Amino acid sequence: MAVIDIALWRGGPLADLAGEEFAQGEIARLEELRLVAQERRFEAELVLGRHDAVLPEIEALAARYPAREHLRELQMRTLYLAGRQREALRVYQDTRQELVEQFGLEPGQSLRATEQMILAQDPALMPVAEPGAGRVDVDELRRNAVVLLLELAGPEELLNEIPPIVEGYEGVVRASAVDEVVAVFGPPRPHDDDTLRALRADAAVRAVAPPGASVRSAIERLAGDEGTINLDVARRLLAKARPGDLMLGPAALRLVPAAVDAIQHESGEGFRVIRFDYYGRGWSDRIDTVYDQDLFVRQMAGLLDSLRVTTPVTLASISYSEAGKSGDRTPAV
Repeated sequence: MAVIDIALWRGGPLADLAGEEFAQGEIARLEELRLVAQERRFEAELVLGRHDAVLPEIEALAARYPAREHLRELQMRTLYLAGRQREALRVYQDTRQELVEQFGLEPGQSLRATEQMILAQDPALMPVAEPGAGRVDVDELRRNAVVLLLELAGPEELLNEIPPIVEGYEGVVRASAVDEVVAVFGPPRPHDDDTLRALRADAAVRAVAPPGASVRSAIERLAGDEGTINLDVARRLLAKARPGDLMLGPAALRLVPAAVDAIQHESGEGFRVIRFDYYGRGWSDRIDTVYDQDLFVRQMAGLLDSLRVTTPVTLASISYSEAGKSGDRTPAV
């Protein structure tokens, strides 16, 4: 995990060149990196239940950048966790009014979803549960398979595109019909990031779908080996998906929460993905490390405490990956 210590910053980026036209692009890039790093730190603090500690800082930054939707979303979540639900909803209304009046735009889907989660008092807004919750056993993880179900409405030629895409992410197409494809990631050679591989394969299939075609899909981690996988759970998820939707089961979501934004389906079964970061990661600070939520929380808490100084410290994960390979690129700041 790349660590960017915001305390090392003094004033604006490249302050000595602030008046030079040639430097404006780099100044904007570095300022954006700093804002993203601050947002990532806020996300980590909220996971750890430290909403009271970061609320003043979030509100100050949101006042400076009122049209930055992700920052406003974090402000809403923090206010909600602080027991100030009415103020959280007011932030949404103020942000919407500013976007409509200044740009003629409605808030993005993620911000709207956060408002609905607050109205519904969705448990997904709460911090990480007590130690012991969410632990994933390594042996159990390797015994399970990740299943990607794809339902297609479009030309039959699209079916021919899917097997090589799935194989590119080290999965296997187990069954293929006119309107449905079953792809499996894991057995006989499991990877710790099989859920991410399934998500990336789904994104790649959608990218090659011709105009007018519709893809809906479901991903879940299921018990079984190479020859015995019960697809009933994944099929129930798929049945709840609307055209164009991607549904995640709870076992899959546990392993990739940092790579997706998802909201619980109105039925209470499964989660609808509203954003997927192709280059994102799951919980772990290394893509090839099996996720252990307790370990993550302890490491994150210790890291934030050790880095906390008189000015805020920020953690940022900046990742690069392609076709199953991953690594870090740390910006020069």
